[in-house]
Amino acid sequence: MARSGILYSDVAKAASQLTELGHPVTVDNVRKMLGDTGSKSTIAPYLRQWRENHALESESSRLKLPPSLLSAVQSLYEGMQQEAEIRFTEAEKQHEEAVATLQAELHTLKKRLDESAQAHQEALMELRLSQKEHRKTLETLERERLQSLAQQQQITLLNQRLTDKLQHLQMQEEQLQQAHQQFEHFQAASMRQRQEETAMHEGRLQLAEQQLRKTQAQLSETQAQAKAHESDLHNLSRLYEAALTSQAQLKQQLESEKSQSLTLKLQLQSSEEQQKLVRLQAEDHEQRQFVLATEKARLEERLHLLEQEMRRMQENLGTREQEHQTLLSTVADLSAALVHPEAETKEKPVAAPRKRRKPAAD
Repeated sequence: MARSGILYSDVAKAASQLTELGHPVTVDNVRKMLGDTGSKSTIAPYLRQWRENHALESESSRLKLPPSLLSAVQSLYEGMQQEAEIRFTEAEKQHEEAVATLQAELHTLKKRLDESAQAHQEALMELRLSQKEHRKTLETLERERLQSLAQQQQITLLNQRLTDKLQHLQMQEEQLQQAHQQFEHFQAASMRQRQEETAMHEGRLQLAEQQLRKTQAQLSETQAQAKAHESDLHNLSRLYEAALTSQAQLKQQLESEKSQSLTLKLQLQSSEEQQKLVRLQAEDHEQRQFVLATEKARLEERLHLLEQEMRRMQENLGTREQEHQTLLSTVADLSAALVHPEAETKEKPVAAPRKRRKPAAD
């Protein structure tokens, strides 16, 4: 990129100094005279212009043109040269700005691509971690499922045992009921027997003592049987209470097993929700990749348009260079007409001045 401030006058002065010193006038030597500043692409057009001007001055001195005419031609040429120089400087500035903008956009694109790649790597790492956690969750669920099956088997076994206990309690209740019925039947029979013995005692006074002894013996036996039945009844009552206590304990165990089963079901539902969350994250990652690909395509299209704009500017610069050559040719024609004005007047009428071609619109 050329240093801002290098003008035609600087290049012309440096070339004149090299000529006075007897050194060849080249782009490298002129750049050294300028203190190693300015680019070769900027110095070369100026040096070519100086050589053309220098050739024109040499030709004018050889033809010995009038100073006023030479001054007018020189002023016209310098004005045209300054205008061409301004246009060239503006075109070069626009070109540099376009190149700088393109480089900035390219840098931004590279930065966004790097960020996209980094985000993609981070998303892949998150996805891998999620898959690893998902596998661990599945393993945990499998273990919990096996534990749940084992607990269900235990619950089934406990239910079976509880059913057996209930059947046993039912049998004991039936036995207890039968014992109560037997005891009531024995009491009724005893009452009837006592009534019959009283009637026999009243009817048979002579056998009173014998019947009384017999009755006392029978009563003692009956009391012993009653005590035995009362002891059996008390034992049956204790067994019934123990059975009720065992039934309550079994019910508590059943409620605990049901609570554990409900907890396992809730954990299974939580694991399914985690799986849904992982799938949603994977879908979001795929959508982000699609958006980044779309943005990349848009930036590539923008880069292609900028490249076309650069080529168009280069074509405009070539057109302006041709216009510059046309102006130089016009100046040479004017110089030739001024050298032989009389011959030109006799041979043909004075030609109208050529209109300067307008530069192409940027």
